[in-house]
Parts: sequence; C-alpha cells; structure tokens
Amino acid sequence: MAMGKELYASEGTMLKHLLSMYEREELLDYVKELKIRRTFGIKKDKLAEKIANELLTPSVMRRRIAVLSPECRALLERAIREPFIPDVEEIEDALRLNESDYAFLNEKEQLDVPADVKIAYEKLNTPEFQEYARKMSWLSQCLDFGEEFYGVFNKDILRELFNTRSGFYISEEELEKMCNDFPRDLTDCEMEEGESAISDYLIYGSQYKELLDAQAEKDFYIPSAQEIQDYAQNLYLSKEPAYKNFMEFLQNEIGMTYEEAYAEILDIPDKIQDGVDISVVVQYYTDTYRELLDDAKLEKIVKLLQELNNNTRMRIHRGHTPNEMMRM
Repeated sequence: MAMGKELYASEGTMLKHLLSMYEREELLDYVKELKIRRTFGIKKDKLAEKIANELLTPSVMRRRIAVLSPECRALLERAIREPFIPDVEEIEDALRLNESDYAFLNEKEQLDVPADVKIAYEKLNTPEFQEYARKMSWLSQCLDFGEEFYGVFNKDILRELFNTRSGFYISEEELEKMCNDFPRDLTDCEMEEGESAISDYLIYGSQYKELLDAQAEKDFYIPSAQEIQDYAQNLYLSKEPAYKNFMEFLQNEIGMTYEEAYAEILDIPDKIQDGVDISVVVQYYTDTYRELLDDAKLEKIVKLLQELNNNTRMRIHRGHTPNEMMRM
C-alpha cells in the first residue's frame, strides 16, 4: 500500500524491516487491505513480519507488482541487479515504486530492493507473469483516465478504453477477472459491485449522483491510446496545444523553471474540474505576476487561459472539452 513517504534503510534490508519503520496505525491499514486475520494485540515487529509474509505470497505479489507501470517494473529489475541513484527523469517512477514497498531508498539515496523481494520476484518473473503485467498495468492506466475525466463510468466504457490500444483486446469475461484481481488500494476508483467504477472522492456524500445529474446522459469521450498513456506519464494531457502554449508562456515570459511551470499546469485543470471560474484563475495570475506582465503579456495570458479552459477535458462533459460540446 502506498504509505506516501520515503523510507531510508540500510543495504541488505528485508521487507519486514522496511515495514517495521511505519507507524502501527499505518500497518493496520495494510492489515485491513490485505484481509490479514488474527492480528489483535500482536506486537508491531510481529505485525510487520506478518504483513511482509503476505506481500511476498506469490498470488499477492503477482497482483500488486503487475499494476505498476512498465517503467516502474524496469526500475525494479534494474535495482534488483544493482542499487542505483535514479536520474531526474526517473524520480517519479522511483518514488511510485518506493511507495509500493517492494523497493526503497537506501542510506546512499539509491533505489534498492529488499533481499527477500529479490528472491521472490525472480521466481515470479516468468513469461506468463510478464504478459499478465502488460495487461494489468494498461488496465491501471485506463482506470486512472476514467477516474480523472469521467468520475463515474461502467465496465463497458472501461473495456472501450482498454481496447483502444493495438494488441490489447480484452473480452468482457477477462476484464471482469482482471478487475476482481486489481488491488483496491492501488487505484483511486471504488469498484462497485456490479458494473460501475466511481472516483473515490465522489463516494462520500453521494457526490457521484450530483455529477451524474450534471452529465445528463452525455456521450463518453473515448480517447486514443496515446492520450491515455500521455495522462499516465504526465498527469495532464501534455500534447494538447493549449497546455503546451501555456507551459511555454510560463517559462519564456514569466521565467519559471520547467518544474515550476509543471506544478502550475497540474493545478489549473484541477481548479477547472472543481468548477473554479476561469476569471478567478486569470485574476490569480494577473495579481501574482503583475510586475512581470506588461499590457501585451497581460492580454496574452488572458487569451491563453481562456483557450486552456475551453480545451480542458471535464468530468461534467464525460471527458469532452467545452469547445467540443459547443460543436456538438
């Protein structure tokens, strides 16, 4: 389970040692997710050992590693061969792998793998597993796209997303089996019994019902496989011209670094998705960067933000942009 923090441990660490660094409450969350029984009153170190044994069980390890991206699995296999310090472009995947608890950052800030995980993975990593992981990691990316751009969607739509990618056709029966296999704590979707997948944040207070009312039976936007992969890799649709243009403006006209501009570009679609009026976003930028913006740049940033708003894929439109809705 992604605990959401970095753990620094010594080389030669076993998985139980890594887990023992967590708070007891965090370990109990693991117990609940993995449905581990007979843990009442057990000491923390023994609890960590019990969880480690479960995570190393072939059936559990198979499911939890299979949903990682191919990039994460490549880093895992590289770290198994020899610990290494991730490059800048590898950091995000290394942190995701670290959060899986099948890898960690050692005292030298190298990506490392517990000794018992190395042994278990080498046994697990068969051609059959590689094919299974190829499909499960793609399913994970499709779920992430649906969670972000639909909020609520059924398995027919999920199957359409899955089948957009060449060589990844899946039947209804196989999709059902894979959804049943998918670790619930490794997706932001609540897989409801029956047909629906619902974004976690919409579950509370039945917000998903309000979203369904707003969507008003609109058709779902079905992306290309490239769009699904783009979102999985960048957490926004980086190939959309409106986003590329705004990124360039932030770097070239305001002087932000790539990392600073990237943080801004991730925040804007969230605001738009949450219903923040674009005029509020415009006001934020014009107030914050007033000294760096002459009249021409002010006019340009307003235009760029309006274009960005009109070309953002929205949950209330089931993935369509406002511009697409107007044309339809």
